[in-house]
Amino acid sequence: MDVNKDVDSTEESNQTDAARRQLTVAALTGCVTAVVGFFPFAAGLAAFLSPLYRKEKLPTVAGTETVSKTNFVCSLSALQMDAPPQRFKVKGDQFNAWNFEAHQDVGDVFVRRTAPDQVRVLNATCPHAGCAVACNGTAFICPCHNSSFDLDGEKLKSDSGRENPSPRSMDALEVDPQKLAEGEVWIEFQNFYTGREDRKPKT
Repeated sequence: MDVNKDVDSTEESNQTDAARRQLTVAALTGCVTAVVGFFPFAAGLAAFLSPLYRKEKLPTVAGTETVSKTNFVCSLSALQMDAPPQRFKVKGDQFNAWNFEAHQDVGDVFVRRTAPDQVRVLNATCPHAGCAVACNGTAFICPCHNSSFDLDGEKLKSDSGRENPSPRSMDALEVDPQKLAEGEVWIEFQNFYTGREDRKPKT
């Protein structure tokens, strides 16, 4: 009987069993680590993505479920008949998937009272390249590239013979008729893409 051969065989068997046990332990450790790590990852991913899918929760009009998307500009009494357009900053609520900020500056407008119960509101951004237009009392002038508009915001033909670079007239904004009847000017403020003939609202 070869004793040395039996001893070698036993050692090889023990080494094989030890290797299998190590492999099994390593596999189980990996599985446990993956399971334990999955839950924090899933929770973090859900927290990151949930704002993208949740319903927007904006302040609503008191006593209703209607979301208020109009912006107060001024009182009607602050506007004189046939006076030059006045410039106002517009405040509004800003909301995206992760943040809500109330009463932030959203843009500037020009307001002119055209009748006792009528106003015209124009976005103060030039449709040509996005500069802020100014009013000299008889017309709107863009200081960047000399675009010009009448007091109704309509594109003017340049007196110098050069082409008015603006592709369209100034952007008029919708006025809330009910609020206007109550003596206040409220609008649905919007910005529009510049450099194009059609009015495409920015979202």
